[in-house]
Amino acid sequence: MNVKPLRILIVDDASFTRDLIRKSVRHFFPSFPCDEAHDGEAAQKLLLKNEYDLILSDWEMPKMTGSELLVWVREQEKTANIPFVMVTSRGDKDHVVEALKLKVSNYLVKPFSNDKFGKVVSGVIMKAYSLTQDELVRLSGSTQGARLTGGARGGFSEALQISSDIGKPKEERGAHELVLRPKGKLLIPIRTGKGSQTHILVRELSCTQLLGVIKAGEMVPHIQEQVVIDVQAAGAVARINGYIHLLECREGGAAADFLNITIVNVDQNDESKRKQLEAYIKENG
Repeated sequence: MNVKPLRILIVDDASFTRDLIRKSVRHFFPSFPCDEAHDGEAAQKLLLKNEYDLILSDWEMPKMTGSELLVWVREQEKTANIPFVMVTSRGDKDHVVEALKLKVSNYLVKPFSNDKFGKVVSGVIMKAYSLTQDELVRLSGSTQGARLTGGARGGFSEALQISSDIGKPKEERGAHELVLRPKGKLLIPIRTGKGSQTHILVRELSCTQLLGVIKAGEMVPHIQEQVVIDVQAAGAVARINGYIHLLECREGGAAADFLNITIVNVDQNDESKRKQLEAYIKENG
């Protein structure tokens, strides 16, 4: 068994995605140090300079794509055997087949749930370093136990399953989750990393996601864009970080000027923010 914590390289041109992946690593593998690169060329420099045990890379990046980086990694004697997980929104069969041919270790489709990340990445690590789940838990300093793998050991069928809870109504997600469906008009302000801001007309709010409607002309966000939602409850303001999972046009007359939007909460494992959000849901329910 490797007695040293594994060192991970995160490669993505979007700072928000790097931050999201880093938070997931910290959640499941708290003792594993992480470095970041904003594109494939920057990743090459770090790989030549440092020793890494796992690469988590986006597919589409400027200067050098994830697939080009993967080819380079497999060609270098120093890096040829490093486990490589492609983290990308390109989850169609053709791209999966292409990644397999390039000798990718596994494939994680965005958007992914925190649990999905833990299962896929831990499966890759266990397979690459011949670790049992208990050994991985001890090595990583994890407190998650069985949540790490759920039986997954790097299978592509696991990687291609996007979080099953996103977009589902309450009765399909589980009765234990608090859900707010306002009877009246409830607006929540949101901001993007680029400084744009608008309000969402809330249709449904839980601790994992926000479903609502925005006016198309006020802000034109895009899928995977980082947003911040400010909710006030119990005399305090909770700054909830999330990303846009779904945008769709509304049809018919005046409705065509609005967009349906789904935002996934990436702070759902932050206990203090979760309690504030639950308080907000109860106050407005």
